[in-house]
Amino acid sequence: MSKWRCISRKYVEILASCPQVLLVAALLFVLFCLPAAMRFLSCTQNIYSEVAGSPAAIAREHLRQYFGHEPPECDVILVQQPREGAYLEQPDLLKSGLLAAVTAKTEQFLTDRGFYDVEVDSYIGLEGQGLPNIGAQLISSDKRSSMLVLRRIGVPINKTVGSAENELVSELRSTFLGNHAAGGEASISYIGVAGIAPFVVDGTKSAARDLARSNPLCIPLCFAVLASVVQSWRLMLITLLCMFCANTLCFAVLTWIAESGWIMSTSVPIMSESTLMALTFDYSLFLLVRFQEELALGAGLMQAVSASIRRSGHVILGSGLTLCYCSLAVQQLPLEESHSLSIGILMAILCAMAVNMFVTPAVLLAFPEFLTFGALRGDAMRKENTEEVKHNENASGTIVMAAASRLGVLRQESSRTYDFESNDDENVYISTSDDEPEVGQSLSRTEGKLRRRALAQQNVSSFWQWWSRVCTTSQCSFCVVGIVIIACIMAMTGSTAIHLNLTQVTMDFALLGPEGSQTLETLDRIGQDFSKGIMGPTTVMFVARGVDSLQAERGAIYTPEVWKSMNFMLKFIEKELLDGGRRGSIASPVYLSSHAHSPIEVPANSAKSADETQVSLTTMVQVQELKYILDQMLNAERTASLAMITPDLRMTSPEAIDWTRQLRDIIRVQNANAQSPVDVYMVSQTAAMMDVEEGVFGRVPNLVLFSLIGCLLMMGVLFRSVMIAVRGLVTIVFTLAVVYMAAHCIFQLGALRDLGIPVGGTQGLFFMVPVTTFTIVLGLALDYDIFLLGRMSELRERGFSTLDAVADGVAQTGHVITCAGMMMAIAFGGMILSEVPSMRQASWIFVMAVLLDTFVVRTVVTPALTAAMGELNWWPREFRPPLDDAFAKGAST
Repeated sequence: MSKWRCISRKYVEILASCPQVLLVAALLFVLFCLPAAMRFLSCTQNIYSEVAGSPAAIAREHLRQYFGHEPPECDVILVQQPREGAYLEQPDLLKSGLLAAVTAKTEQFLTDRGFYDVEVDSYIGLEGQGLPNIGAQLISSDKRSSMLVLRRIGVPINKTVGSAENELVSELRSTFLGNHAAGGEASISYIGVAGIAPFVVDGTKSAARDLARSNPLCIPLCFAVLASVVQSWRLMLITLLCMFCANTLCFAVLTWIAESGWIMSTSVPIMSESTLMALTFDYSLFLLVRFQEELALGAGLMQAVSASIRRSGHVILGSGLTLCYCSLAVQQLPLEESHSLSIGILMAILCAMAVNMFVTPAVLLAFPEFLTFGALRGDAMRKENTEEVKHNENASGTIVMAAASRLGVLRQESSRTYDFESNDDENVYISTSDDEPEVGQSLSRTEGKLRRRALAQQNVSSFWQWWSRVCTTSQCSFCVVGIVIIACIMAMTGSTAIHLNLTQVTMDFALLGPEGSQTLETLDRIGQDFSKGIMGPTTVMFVARGVDSLQAERGAIYTPEVWKSMNFMLKFIEKELLDGGRRGSIASPVYLSSHAHSPIEVPANSAKSADETQVSLTTMVQVQELKYILDQMLNAERTASLAMITPDLRMTSPEAIDWTRQLRDIIRVQNANAQSPVDVYMVSQTAAMMDVEEGVFGRVPNLVLFSLIGCLLMMGVLFRSVMIAVRGLVTIVFTLAVVYMAAHCIFQLGALRDLGIPVGGTQGLFFMVPVTTFTIVLGLALDYDIFLLGRMSELRERGFSTLDAVADGVAQTGHVITCAGMMMAIAFGGMILSEVPSMRQASWIFVMAVLLDTFVVRTVVTPALTAAMGELNWWPREFRPPLDDAFAKGAST
C-alpha cells in the first residue's frame, strides 16, 4: 500500500499543478473524438462466422475446391395479395400482371445500382426461359403469393447489400403496395425481404433503437440514486461530465477499431453503454463519497482529494482490472461475435476507470470554491445539540480509561463505534509518522478529534449499525455456510440443476435478431405458403471417390455406381427424414421430390445425354429443365454433384437442429463405408451454428479455469492474502450457482410464466448467453467484495480487531454499496428494453447477479464468512496486534 500511497500522492500533485490546463486539453481531445463516436453504430453488424476446422467449415472448403465458390447466398422478396372477403374475386398475381411488374422493377433496380452479380429467380423469369416446373416452386398454388429469389454468388454478406435490398423493398412498396393494377382490378397487401443481408441491417437499426429506449430512462434513474447519497448537485456535474467523456472516448476507440478491419457486432453498443453507465456512476460515487467523508473529518481540499484517490482509487483499480481480465477471458471463445463483445466491454471498463480517475480529481482541484460549497452531505452538516456535545466531552474519560487498559492498568469493555477516519489519511494532514504512537500521544490527539468522530458517526444509519452486529455473529456465520452448501447442491442436482449442454440451450435464429423485424415477419409469411426451411436449405455435396477435381476426367459423376449410390442415399433421406416427401423437398440431378409432385428419378444416361444437348427452341421442356439443373448442380468437371434438401423447418430452430444432427449421422455412416463410391459433405446455416455451439462449449472448461484462477490471483495480490482469495472462491461459486440456477428456472422451466409474469419461457437460453455472461458475472461477483474488503483491510491496519473491522466496514460502506448496486442494476436493466431476445436474457442474468451481490453476498455472506475466519483472513499478511476497542477508536495509529 505504501507504493500506491506514493504514486497516488504524486499523481494528485501533478494534477494540482495545473488542473485547468489539463482539463482543457482533455476536453479538446474528447471533442476531437466526438465525430468518430457518432459513427460507431454505422460500423456494427450482425456476425455469422464458422469455427475453423469444424465439419461445416471443412465441408464448405471442399465445396469451394470442387465448384470454385460457396453455395450462393439467397435473399427472398415475398409478394402477397390479400386473401379475405371481396379480395378473392380479384385477379391473381399472374392474371393481373402485378408479378411481372414487380419482377421487372426489381431487375431494373439491381441494374441501376450496379449489382450485376445478383441474379433474380422468379416465376416470370424461369417460365420465360422454358422452365415452368422449376418456376412453379416460387409461386403458391392459388397464385396469390410469390417469391423472388436474389442469388448472390461471390458477393459477401454486408450492410451495403442489405441496405440496397431494403431500399428496393421500399420502392416496391411505394409503387405497388395497396395500389391497384391498371384497370383497378387487383392489389398487393405485403412486400417484404428476408435473408442474412437484410437481417444485418435490421440488427444495426435495432441497436440504435435499443439505446434510444434505455438511455433516457436509465440515466435519470441513476442520477436520482446518486443524488440520494451525494446530496450535492454541484458534485453531480462531475459525474455528468464523466459520462460524456467516457462514452465519447469508448465509442470513438471502438469506431477506429472497426474501421481498421475488426467486425463489431450489433450487440456491442448496448453492452458497452450499459457497462459504461454502471461503472461510471459506481466509480464516481466511490470517489465523491470518500471526498465528502474526508471533508467532514476536517481535511483540506488537497488532502481530501488525495485521500479519495488513495483509498477509493485503489478500489477502482482493483475492481476495474478484475473486470478487464474477465472481459479478456471471452477472447478464448472461437467466435468473432464474442471477440467483438469482449473488446467492447474492455474499452468501456478502461474508459470508465481512466475518466473517473482523471476528471473527478482534476475538476475538484480546478474549481474548489464552486464544488465544495455545500459538498458535505446533509447528515454530516447537522450540528450537534447541547446534549451531544456534553456526551462527547464525557467520552474523553472513557477513552483515557481505555488507553490505560492498554497498559494493563484497567480493562473496560466498550461498544463498537463507527469512524470514517483512516490511518493513512491521517498521515496526510494529522500525523507525520507511520509508527505506533505512544499512549500519551494518542490521548492528546484523541481529545482534539472528538467532534470529527461524532460527525463521522452520524453518517452511519442506525440500521447499518444494527445489521453490522447481526451479520458478524457466529449464528449468522453458521446459517450462511448452510445456505451456501444448499445452493450449490441445488445447482448441481434435481430439476433446478444447471447443465450447459444441448438440452438446456437453444440456437434458435429468432433469438438473435430483433423481434418484429422485417426478416422475421417475412419468414413467418413464407412459412404459411411455402416451406419454412426455404431460407436455410441444406446443401449436400457428393464427390466421386478417388478423383482429383483439378485433374479428373470429365463425367466421372455419371458412372453407374456413383449415380446409383447418390440415388439410394437421397431416397433414404426422403424416407427417414422427410416423411416420404411430406415434410420437405429434394432437388438434385439424380432425384427430385416434393410434397406437391411425385418423385422423379433421373437415369444416369438421360442426365448425361441432356448435359451434352445444345438447348434450342425445339428442345423439350423436360430436357431444358434437366439441363438447367445439371448446370446449376454439377461442377465443371462433372466429378461432384450438389443436392438441395429443404426440410419444412425454420433454420436453427430446435427441430431443425435435431433434423440436421440425424442427417449428419447418416452422412457419417455413409463416409465410413469403405465400399461406397462417393464421399458426402453437408453445408447449411444450421450445421454451422451447431459447430459454433460445440466449439464454444468445448472451450468452457478452459474459460472457467482461466477466469477463476486469474481473478483469485488478482484478489490475493490486491490484499496480499491467500485466504481472502480462498474465501472469494466460495462467494463466487455461490453467486454463479444461484444466478444460473435462477436463469435455468426462468428460461428453461418457465417458472415466472407459471406465476403469471410474462418473462422467460421454456425455449431455453440462447447458447451464447450463459458463456459470454459467465466471465462478466464473475467480475461483478468480486466488484463490491473488493470495495468492502478494502474498507475492512483499512480498518484492520488502523488497529481494529478483525471482528470490529468487518462490522465497521459493513456499516461504513453499507449505504454506498447499496446505492452503487442499485445504479448498476438500473444500467444493466436497460438491456431488458432491447428488441433482441438474447440481449434480454443476458440483461436478466446481469441484473440478478448485481442484486444478489448487493443485497445478499456483500450484506450477509461476505461479512459472515470473514468474521468466522477471524485473523486467518489475512494470512500470510501480518498486522499489528489489534488494539482494545476503545483505544482503537480513540487513538491514532
